[in-house]
Amino acid sequence: MIVVMTIMAALYIVHLSQVPSFLSSDETAFALQAQSIATTAHDTNGRFMPLYFQMMQNVWFHPGLVYLMAPVLAVFRPLPAVVRAPVVAVALFDILLVFIVARRLGASDAAALSASVLLGLTPAHLLHGRFAADYLLPLPCILLWFILLIDADKASSPWRYVAAGGFLGLGLSTYIASVVMMPVCLLLTYSLLLLSGDRRFWPYAAVTAGFILLLLPLASYLLATPQVYAGFTERYGGANLDVVHHPRGLFDLTAMAQRWTTYKSFFEPYFLFERAETHVMSSTYTTGIFLKAMKVLIPLGIYHILRNRRTRFTLLLLALFVVSPVAASLIPEPHAIDRALLLLPTAALIGAFGVDWLLIPRRWAVTWAARAACAALCVWMAVQFKDFYRDYMTQYPVRASSWFDGNHPGAFEVLVRQHPRDDRRLIYLSNGLPRIREHWKLYLLGHGRKDLLGRTVFFSQDLTLAGVARGSLMLTGTDDPVERSFVKLDAVRVVERITEPDGAPAFTIFERTEARSFYPFDGTYTARVSFKCTSGRGRSDCASLPSTASCPSLERITVANNLVFDMCGYLTQTSMTDDGMYHGLTAGQGIKIAGRFATTGTFSLAGSGESGGNTYDVAFAVTRQP
Repeated sequence: MIVVMTIMAALYIVHLSQVPSFLSSDETAFALQAQSIATTAHDTNGRFMPLYFQMMQNVWFHPGLVYLMAPVLAVFRPLPAVVRAPVVAVALFDILLVFIVARRLGASDAAALSASVLLGLTPAHLLHGRFAADYLLPLPCILLWFILLIDADKASSPWRYVAAGGFLGLGLSTYIASVVMMPVCLLLTYSLLLLSGDRRFWPYAAVTAGFILLLLPLASYLLATPQVYAGFTERYGGANLDVVHHPRGLFDLTAMAQRWTTYKSFFEPYFLFERAETHVMSSTYTTGIFLKAMKVLIPLGIYHILRNRRTRFTLLLLALFVVSPVAASLIPEPHAIDRALLLLPTAALIGAFGVDWLLIPRRWAVTWAARAACAALCVWMAVQFKDFYRDYMTQYPVRASSWFDGNHPGAFEVLVRQHPRDDRRLIYLSNGLPRIREHWKLYLLGHGRKDLLGRTVFFSQDLTLAGVARGSLMLTGTDDPVERSFVKLDAVRVVERITEPDGAPAFTIFERTEARSFYPFDGTYTARVSFKCTSGRGRSDCASLPSTASCPSLERITVANNLVFDMCGYLTQTSMTDDGMYHGLTAGQGIKIAGRFATTGTFSLAGSGESGGNTYDVAFAVTRQP
């Protein structure tokens, strides 16, 4: 087993920074939240140790991966390999756990080892195991539940039943599909207990108590933060899943027909074994979800279980395989394997029983024929995996780069290299680039250049170049509206074009060439922030001011071309008038802030207003730096 784990670790870790090519939007969002938790115990929105994380306006992610990443990012900078390492650890843990499950189910040592190998070589598992998202996180919880359930049955141990239910409850914190799959596993537990003929009350109570113990914190948080549920229902509004406000929609006949079609799509042989036509982040399009040899091993394993290895727990394994796509089927998106990854370890375990059947001692001639067939299947798998892995390491990064928001690290590398620490020029990044603020911030944190955050201006197409200093660099997308307008101007010139791995243009860096005088208020200002909230009878508690190691204590306000923006992100970017009059909003509660800028002395930007039924008073005491 040590040899198997060592080989798998090498396969899953090698070139982790380069494959996939770049950090995706989701990976960046998880990393920023984890880094904020690691350094301040607050999320990026200022919430203390939340149980759900707001990534965008109506997008909330489960907390499991953030809190798994946070200890790592407390020690290491958020570079791509570091960000992805916790998910690699989860994937390797899956590979170890299926070995333990197989042994508990009565498979031979060789068959149990094959379960680990089959899962480790499964293309969909490897892809998701090298991607810093939470798709794989439910699997260890379910596998540990399975192990503890078997052990509890053998030892008649109440605490093992409690722990089994507890891991299902913990699984609720890992990924949105777990909201469905963990209760399904709990129902399967009840069914297993009924099949055992055990009519005692305590096993049911113990497993339920463990589940509820971990469910209560999440349920309490959802009740206290109703916008989380509202975000989920808005995000998946077309799937009729709002069981609180529209429970009948769940049983709409048209929706149920769509769900049945979606469910069947996960068991299509072509999808499973030939070519997985799914999201590009979940497939290389060169194999199915499994290697082709699995279309022999899975039927053999099912036959062996039903014919020779039938127990309550092997039947539970088959049931898990069948229900794996239930959560994914609620959304009308066929083949979305990232929501049905429980298929992978259950299929690997069933395939291991196929190996077990081939290795059963028989008459001499039959034994060697079966072992020869097993060896042939192993060779077939090795050859196909070699082709898949080579394509994944070489061609997949090229094909998938655009899905990872393009070669933004290549553009950032040039900008950082051109701006040493003593260079006071501002850096201009186009607002139209996907998740540019988040990618830029994470890149700077990862490369120890957080100082550049305070010198960054995010601009739109209406940027007036008169206020941009000569020599300033501006990043745009290739052939986007900003670039098309810039190439017509004499006041800027192209200094570098950034390409994708396939050579296609991705970004363009322009330089301001013609000198222009600054507006009189352009410059950098220090600010002392006052933030007060008077609680009303609103639907939410008073929000606190988001804080980091440098915010609000080191708050800086920068004015460029009469555009006002602050380093800590407390204010929305707003233009002032030529005489210095400022009217803006706070980024969190939308409180109106007003004041007049001055070129000397200290002046105030302040405002008050209501948000969520509470009254906020916000003030910035601002002083221009020399």
